[in-house]
Amino acid sequence: MPIDQQIRNERKVAEVWGKKPPEADRSFYLFPPLRDYFHRCLTGQTVETERDWYEAWVIETYLNDLVPVSECLSLCCGFGEIERILAGRNVFKHCVALDISPGAVERARATAREKGFDNIDYDVADLNTLSLEEEKYDVIWSIGALHHIKELEHLVTQIKRALKPGGYLIANEYVGPNHQQLPPRQLEIVNAVIHLIPQRLRDRYEGNFIPTALR
Repeated sequence: MPIDQQIRNERKVAEVWGKKPPEADRSFYLFPPLRDYFHRCLTGQTVETERDWYEAWVIETYLNDLVPVSECLSLCCGFGEIERILAGRNVFKHCVALDISPGAVERARATAREKGFDNIDYDVADLNTLSLEEEKYDVIWSIGALHHIKELEHLVTQIKRALKPGGYLIANEYVGPNHQQLPPRQLEIVNAVIHLIPQRLRDRYEGNFIPTALR
C-alpha cells in the first residue's frame, strides 16, 4: 500500500474511533442480557451481573494475590473506561494506556483527571507498529482490541517481549467472521428478525430500516 494511502487510512480510523464514547449498554460487550449470558458461560453461575463483572472476575481469579501490580499496559484504551475501572479496584500502581485516536485519548485523559486518577498515562500509538520495552509490564490488558490489529503477529511479539516473567495478558476478544462480515444466510435472518423487535426497543438509527434484499 502506498505510504500516503496508509496515512490517510490511519487518520480515518483515528477520526472514527475518536468521535464519541460508545453507547455501552447497547454494545455487544455490555448489553445486559448478553452480559449475563457471557458470565454464565465463563463461570457457570447465574446471577445479575454488574457492568465490570469481567474485570472483577479476572482480578479475583488470577490477580488477587498480585494487585496492585507495579506496571500495567492497556491496549486500544478508547475513552478510558477500562483503566478507570481497574484504577478504582486498585489493580495497578501505574498504567500506560494506548489508542490510535487522539480524540479518544484526550477525552480519556480529561475524564481520568476529573475522577482523580493520576496514575494513568494515556498516549496515542499505532499498535501495528508499536515497539515496547522488554520485561516492562506485570499485566497487559486488551479488551476487544486484538481483532482490530492488522499486524497482529507483530503486536503479539511485542506483548510477549514486554511482559515480565510470570506476567499476564488479559484478552477479552471477539471471535467470529473476519471483520464481522457475516455470511449471506445470517444476514438474511438478521434483516428479517429486526422487524420483529418492538419499535421502542430498536436503535434510533433503525427506524426506517429496510433489508438489503428489498431495496
